[in-house]
Amino acid sequence: MKPLLDLLNKNAGGNMNAIGYVRVSTSEQGEEERFSLPHQREHILQECKARGWQLVNIYEDVESGKSTRRRSGYKQALEAMQTADILIVHELDRFSRNMRDTIIAVDDLGRMGKKFVSIHDGFDTSNDQGELQFHVLAMFAHYFRKQLGRKVHGAMATRAESGLWNTKPPIGYDLVDGRLIPNDEAWIVKKIFQLYLVENMGFRGIAEHFNSTGIKTKQGELWNTFPLKRILSNQAYIGHSVWNKTKRNDTKEVSRPSDEWIITENTHEPIIDENTFYLTHDRLKVKSAMGGREQQSSYLLAGIITCGHCGKPMTGNTNYGRLKKDGKRKIYQRYVCAGYSKQGICHYVFRHKEDIEATILEWVEKIVGTKKQAQKRLGKTDNSREIIHLKKELSELTVKFDRQFKAYEAGVITLDKLKQVQENLKTQEKDIKKRLAGFKQVSKSETERIFLSDYYDTLNKKVWLQQKIKVTVFDNKVDIDVRISL
Repeated sequence: MKPLLDLLNKNAGGNMNAIGYVRVSTSEQGEEERFSLPHQREHILQECKARGWQLVNIYEDVESGKSTRRRSGYKQALEAMQTADILIVHELDRFSRNMRDTIIAVDDLGRMGKKFVSIHDGFDTSNDQGELQFHVLAMFAHYFRKQLGRKVHGAMATRAESGLWNTKPPIGYDLVDGRLIPNDEAWIVKKIFQLYLVENMGFRGIAEHFNSTGIKTKQGELWNTFPLKRILSNQAYIGHSVWNKTKRNDTKEVSRPSDEWIITENTHEPIIDENTFYLTHDRLKVKSAMGGREQQSSYLLAGIITCGHCGKPMTGNTNYGRLKKDGKRKIYQRYVCAGYSKQGICHYVFRHKEDIEATILEWVEKIVGTKKQAQKRLGKTDNSREIIHLKKELSELTVKFDRQFKAYEAGVITLDKLKQVQENLKTQEKDIKKRLAGFKQVSKSETERIFLSDYYDTLNKKVWLQQKIKVTVFDNKVDIDVRISL
């Protein structure tokens, strides 16, 4: 390429330096003559020759979807523009189809005192007419891109509503005829849920576990926090198809509000049971609210104990007494009010670790009873647990309809589909109420007792406490609230 540029420049005899930029969105488009890189390069070479410009170099990108600021070739072209006068492209559509992206890029060039020329569109930004033409064409490019996006989005929404999967399958599944089928990687998903929920292992620990055994991610890469978070919160693993959770906003992917999601339930075979999934979901929320420090703390109540006077958390604090003759020190472990120790806004100071933890465990064991009593209660409370589950389902029906109504307002689903959803939810509501009417209602105190009855079965008391209770400490009393929500 360089000898050819030198030859053309020698014959051009101009004194304006130009930088060329060419792009194809995919390698397949590059095979078409109109879009091919050689075709774009040739037009740029001939245009510079005709205008007497010195063509310094041509930079290229073979990428789709990225804004100009994220393309490596365009970044190189911009850097080269520091010593050039003109950025020349084959046509505006090859440069960018996003109006805002195009306007910002050309405005940046203008601020640098540089020209922007699009050969196929026949304008440059060195005059008022070219400026006006540029904005009109940029708007058309943006319009057609939006139209194409709507068509694609509509087709994918229709597929999602029918339970078909729109993207690459998550780890643990293969995609067969548009539907997810569990494969021999499903055990990895089950192991991740077990390590997180049962063994209280954090994201880093889980990543180290798999990386040390040579188990890779779906993309064949080492494990880190990001894929683990996605797996533990992915409803695909309980048999539901969820689409429209994210959108691309300029240079990054952002989450959509949950009321814009399209959720189609029971579309494929689950890998994880719903109880395990929602326990994990609750655990994720609890750990997120607490932060990593509380998770690693040796203090049993870390993250769930609060000062009743100022509402600030009480954090574990360890101090050491003077060195004794035998070379040992007395250890003082306490829960200290953060409002007192860090902000000076509270009069309450601390509770001794050993005393408050013993108080909480005694309260739990009094509510739950002996291990034999707890196991006996669990063995006879299938109906009670089902009541809890049904009440939770009933409360979620309104949320489900609101989500679908907003999807209708956004044009994602049709009015007929909305009416169908409404009828289905009414049928579900009648069925749930009918089933609830057939059960003997359980009091709140008995429900809490049932909720806490797996106390002796837990492998990790700290995890169990974080999931089950909240503790509020006052001067002369301790309030314990059960986290169960009906």
